[in-house]
Amino acid sequence: MSVENNKKTDFKIIIKGQLGVNLPVILIILLFWYILFSKFNLDYRLSGIIGCVAGWLLWEILIRKWIVWCLSNNIEPPMSRICNP
Repeated sequence: MSVENNKKTDFKIIIKGQLGVNLPVILIILLFWYILFSKFNLDYRLSGIIGCVAGWLLWEILIRKWIVWCLSNNIEPPMSRICNP
């Protein structure tokens, strides 16, 4: 196996971030909104705000895990690619 086959592409990194971070956050926001609005009869605006807060807290945890994953796989930060042509 060569080093080039083991190197992660930008597309794979972005997909890992989208599916591992953003998709769960969106699902949590919608789930919180639906449950609070339909089951607890909370105002839809307040349900949305609470869902966004829950999603934001989850995003904070998941984005740190994604960054650790990137760093553990020797993925360079994007600015180092731009500054070191």
